This record gives sequence, structure tokens and C-alpha cells, in this order.
Amino acid sequence: RLRADGAWREWFSSEAPHEAPLPQHDAEPLSAFQKLLVLRCLRADKCVPAVVDFVRGRLGRDFTEPPPFDLALSFDDSHCATPLVFILSPGADPIASLIKFAETRGFAKRLCSISLGQGQGPLAERMVGEALPAGGWVVLQNCHLAPSWMPSLEKMCEEIASERTHADFRLWLTAAPSAHFPVSLLQNSLKMTNEPPKGLRANIASSWLAVDENYFAECPKPKELRKLLFGLTFFHALIQERRKFGALGWNIPYEFNESDLRICVRQLQMFLCEYDEIPYKALNYMAGELNYGGRVTDDKDRRLATCLLSDFYTERILHDDYSFADACNHDAGAACTSPQGLETTPSDAVAARPTLSSSRSSAVVLSRVYRAPPDGSLDTIRAFVHALPESDPPQIFGLHPNADITCARKETHALFAGVLSLQPRTAASAGGSSDAAVESIASDIEAKLPPQFDVGAARERYPTAYLESMNTVLVQELV
Repeated sequence: RLRADGAWREWFSSEAPHEAPLPQHDAEPLSAFQKLLVLRCLRADKCVPAVVDFVRGRLGRDFTEPPPFDLALSFDDSHCATPLVFILSPGADPIASLIKFAETRGFAKRLCSISLGQGQGPLAERMVGEALPAGGWVVLQNCHLAPSWMPSLEKMCEEIASERTHADFRLWLTAAPSAHFPVSLLQNSLKMTNEPPKGLRANIASSWLAVDENYFAECPKPKELRKLLFGLTFFHALIQERRKFGALGWNIPYEFNESDLRICVRQLQMFLCEYDEIPYKALNYMAGELNYGGRVTDDKDRRLATCLLSDFYTERILHDDYSFADACNHDAGAACTSPQGLETTPSDAVAARPTLSSSRSSAVVLSRVYRAPPDGSLDTIRAFVHALPESDPPQIFGLHPNADITCARKETHALFAGVLSLQPRTAASAGGSSDAAVESIASDIEAKLPPQFDVGAARERYPTAYLESMNTVLVQELV
């Protein structure tokens, strides 16, 4: 029985109820899983971070943090007659990683690539035919854009035989999920997918994995380059993560990907090397209006992107006391204090409404956490990124705290819908569970099986001999 006092109301109205202990009650102490059930009933918007904490506590951090994409490991499992298929996802571009991997393996000059489309099929067939005996790598991009050529691609892959193919030959394919892609080709290929990291911390960490010390050593302003590069990677993660807020984040969801970040990274180094003074206006124009802005079609979204970028491509970022949270809330907070379009209930509004003291304390914490790291080595910056919070508050995106309600509830419903979809779909027999029914069927099948063969006795009675080849066949069949 729950006590009717203000403790439960205070817990229900807190910003992080999944981190706070449950108020006292007359029943027995609840287990960690039972606390998840209570949270699911009262504060569904906080179920996802609570489940993450539960899994981390039971299984370890490795089960909550996605590992970095290891292309070399997938390549080692491949064969010259087995195509390698990249299944594309929004915000991820595997071509850059593939080109870099080809350079490390010494195949940069033996790699040829073509983007499929109308009339590109014969050219792709000629490239594959030339690379088969020479041991080259062929990359066929965007296979989903050439549905009429997919039967030809399927036939071409079926005709690739290992005895007539150079051992170094590899066929790489990239395709978005499509009903026109041959099923047999999927079944006989090595499939890979590289989804963009979820969350600011994971996204920024993924961007810094592709940076090495030589990038800073080639610039006469390494300190400024490190600060501005961190701001650029933070901006890249910020505009990608704003998509989860739906219409509050962008009027139109845009697929910003790694290619946008890479060209900005190159331009940043080039501008700092060629100019004595940092051209902030040129950097903002190139990144905001051309590189990232080239994907933006809505004028309000373009204005938002350039406004957000100005908080990172600024002279203020060179100071250690400059906070990204203060800058984002200063620029976008006034426009987002009354978010519209939120499908919330009165209880949701009460649950997510922070008090004045909690809002001030949260703002102080955010201003201390979300900032450019002090100048240091590459390992120091990566450690700083790894120390960032795992969950991202809406304030860092320049949004009101209530903006996270709809997004969090959708994530919760998607999580539990996925869990329920894994449950057995067959009805259990009367008086028993589905596991008991499966065990009964398995036991019945096992009882009908004949006894196992005595392979040792068969080898003694029918030994392997040159004139008795059927003895060898017999033993192999028994095994």
C-alpha cells in the first residue's frame, strides 16, 4: 500500500526519477526489475535510460555502448567469391571508411568505384570483368537505384567462381533496404551495416576516432585547430540528434552524414594553415551555407543551422570558460520556451515541469559539462568526450525541457514493442506455458530418433583401405 504523502509526488515530478530512490512504502523492498515496472506505469518517458542502467548493472558497459565499426574484421571473414554488402542507413556513409581501409591494405590504386543508375550497368559489368583476373576491388554504390539491373547483378555474382578468380578480388556493394535487391545475393553475401551513433557523446566520440595527431601537426595553429574541430564535431552531432525531436528539431528531417563533416574538417585545416588570422565568417559560410546548408531546403531550417553553427565557429570557443549550453540556450531558448505540437497529457506536463531551483541547478551543471576541453593531447580530448553524459538534455539543443516528453515516450513505446515482438506467437496449451510446450515437442522428437552410431566400432570393422573406398564413405556418412 502506497502512503498518501508528498514523497511520491516529489518523486513523480522530479527530472530524473529513474536515478532517485523510490519513496518508502509498506510493502517489501522492490528489486531493480520491479522498480522498472513502477517507472513504466508512472513515468514512461524515463524507461529507456532506466533500462540502460539496468542492463549496464547486470551485464556490463559493453552491452550498452555500441562498439566501433571494424571493417578489417569483416574483411577477414570474406572470400573472393563472396560479395560484401553495406546496408545503408540514414546519416551513415561507409565509402570513406572503405577508401581508408583500402589505403591501409595497399589497394588504393586497385580500387574502382561507380554509382549505379540509368545506363551504368554495362560499365559496372566491364569493371568487374577487368578486376576478376587482376585481383582488384570494385565498389558498386547505390544498388537500390538500379532495380532493373539487379537480375544482371545476381547472375554476374552467381558466375563468380573461386577457381577462376584472383584471391585478392573483392566486390563491394552498397544499397538501402529495397524489395528489388536479390534475396539470393543477400543470402550468399557478407552483410554489414554502420548506423550513426545515438547520442551526442557517442556521435562525437565516433568523429574523433577518425582523427590522428598528424592532422594537428601539419597546422601552425594546433591549439586553435583542436578547439574549433571539437566545436565542429559537436555541431555535427547536435544537428543529427535534433531529428529525434521531430518537427521541434527540424521542419524537414535532413540526412546529414559523415561526408559533410569530412569536407568541413579539411576546409578548417586549410583555412587555419593559409591565413594568419582565423576567418570565422568564411568558415561559417562554407559550412553553414554550402556543406551542411546545401542539404537544407527550408529557409527557417537554414537560419537555425547557421545560428547554431555560429556558437561553435566563434572566437569565444578558444577560451576554456566558454560553454556550449549557455550559447545554445541564449540563441534558441527564447524561441522554444513555449513548444507547440507536443502530444502530452496533464500528468506528463507535471512530470516534466522542472522547479525554479532545479532549472537553475541544471543550467549550472550543463554549463560546466558541455564545453570545449582544455588544450591537450588527442587521448585527453577523447577521454573528455567519454566523460560526457550518456543522455542528452533538451536544453543543450536549445529546446525547452518539455520537448523531450514526446520523443522519450516514442522511444519507450518502440522499445517495448520490440520486446513484445520477440515473444512466442503461438498460443500455449491449456494449463502450460509456451516453454513447456516446446520442451514437450522436443522430447517427443528426441524419443523417436534412432540410437547414435558407434563410429569407433565402424572404423574397426570397416577400416580405411586403398581398395575399399566405400569404407571411407561409410565412416563419413556415420559422422
